[in-house]
Amino acid sequence: MTAEPGLVNVAYSPLLAGGYTRPDKRPGAEYAAAGNATRLETLAAVARETSATRNQVVLAWLLSDSPPTIPLVGASSLDQHQESLDAIDLELSADQRARLDEAR
Repeated sequence: MTAEPGLVNVAYSPLLAGGYTRPDKRPGAEYAAAGNATRLETLAAVARETSATRNQVVLAWLLSDSPPTIPLVGASSLDQHQESLDAIDLELSADQRARLDEAR
């Protein structure tokens, strides 16, 4: 698919209300899909490789997508807000992006 010039996506609640990081907030049945375990393993691996959080990897991946995706993120603490802001500076390698794209 070829994007229209100037097209931008918006991702609502891209961090799944803590679903990537909090065992008590795992995504609900509406997100159940074959391959989710592989996706989460890939996300965890890239987070370890970059010394970033899973949330930061998700946000960095969205921000570097084509067309660009603007993640709408809510934070309930200054630490969560700062974690999200730090994702702006996280640069994923071409290999890491490819692995995340493939797991998509």
